[in-house]
Amino acid sequence: MGLFTRELVKSNLDVARRVVSPEVRINPGIVEIKTRLKHPTYRLVLANSITLTPGTLTVDMMADTLMTLAVIFALFGSLFSIIRLVKGPTPIDRIIAIDVLTIVSITIVVLLAHFGGRFIYVDVAIVYGLLSFLGVLAVARYSEKGF
Repeated sequence: MGLFTRELVKSNLDVARRVVSPEVRINPGIVEIKTRLKHPTYRLVLANSITLTPGTLTVDMMADTLMTLAVIFALFGSLFSIIRLVKGPTPIDRIIAIDVLTIVSITIVVLLAHFGGRFIYVDVAIVYGLLSFLGVLAVARYSEKGF
C-alpha cells in the first residue's frame, strides 16, 4: 500500500504542476491497460485505484483489459464552471457556466453509451443537447430585455 500511496501523491503533484504550467503538456486519450488479474474483486480494486489518479476515469472493464479515459480537461472545465456558477458575477456568466456543465455531461453520456454498448444513451444525449440549446436561446432572448 505504501508504493501505491507514494505513486498517487507523485501523480497528484504532477497533475498540479501541469495545470499551473503556462505550456500545455497534456495528452488526453484512451489508454488500454492489460492485467493478469483474474478475480473480479482484484480487477475492481485496480480500476478504482486508477480512477483515484487525478484526471483519469475507468470507463470499461473487459476480461483482461481496463479502458481508462483521461478526462483532465473535462474535470477542470467542470470545476471552473462550478466556480463561475457560484461566483458569477453576472447572470450571463452563470448561464455560460451551466452551458459548459451541460456540454461536459453530454460528453460523458456519449462516452458511457459507446463503451457500454447502450446506444440508446446517444439519443438521450442528443435530446439533452437540444433542450440545452433551446434553454440557452430562451434565456438569451429574455436577457435582451434585461434582467
